Amino acid sequence: MSTSEVKKNQITLQGPQNYLEWASGMRSLLMVFGVWRYANTNVAAPVAPIVAAGAALPAAHLAEVATHEKNRDQCLGLITSFMSGIIRQNYLNKENPNTVWEALHTTYGTPGAAGIFVEFKKIVRMQIKKNEDPTSRVNEMQSIFNYLAANGLTLLNSAQAMILLSALPAEWEGFASTILATLPITLPVPAPAGAQALTFASVLPKINEEWSRCSGHSVMPRFKEEKKENNAFAGPSKVNKPRCKTCNGPEETLYQRKREKGL
Repeated sequence: MSTSEVKKNQITLQGPQNYLEWASGMRSLLMVFGVWRYANTNVAAPVAPIVAAGAALPAAHLAEVATHEKNRDQCLGLITSFMSGIIRQNYLNKENPNTVWEALHTTYGTPGAAGIFVEFKKIVRMQIKKNEDPTSRVNEMQSIFNYLAANGLTLLNSAQAMILLSALPAEWEGFASTILATLPITLPVPAPAGAQALTFASVLPKINEEWSRCSGHSVMPRFKEEKKENNAFAGPSKVNKPRCKTCNGPEETLYQRKREKGL
């Protein structure tokens, strides 16, 4: 795997908000390079065999030591390469990748209530702009919901749907009202066939459909230009036909007069 491929597939650790996603990707990356166990466990250096005084260590042992150091450094280098500069400064003097891995988990993998509240506040204040494709914001919202759930704060499906609707532009207020009027928070038991409750999963496709409809209107000028360009290839219209310089009438009228006079 090339360096460019690695950088493309692995995100940078920014803090508790993306630690879970970072750690999952980093584990897979370390496995690809065959050095995951150096992060997951404290791999001890090969023990030197007992040799006679003054005798050189066996070549096989020296090769084991070199391999251990190479794998350890590669593991540590990969981990620290995908950290923000501020986080990396705390681990510049570390030599054991397992020590760094455990420290990161302790610091960012088990956040307190304050860290969880930061992400909760971010998601309830999130806003989608009028002409913005909602896809990126929705993906970010889903990532934060997963993060909150993984840290003990699981929001009801209906609450997640309402947070998503509240992030829509003000121009979508009528659309949001329609969704809330047609999708109940809970379904009766037994539920009618095909009935849907107010959930993140049931609201998202409707938002995508509405965005496709709205954005389709926004590209109409482009279609007009294409139509105009196509007309240009169809030849001059009746209005734009060449006109006679003498009488300002269509040239075909001049030709007709000449034929009548035998010219």
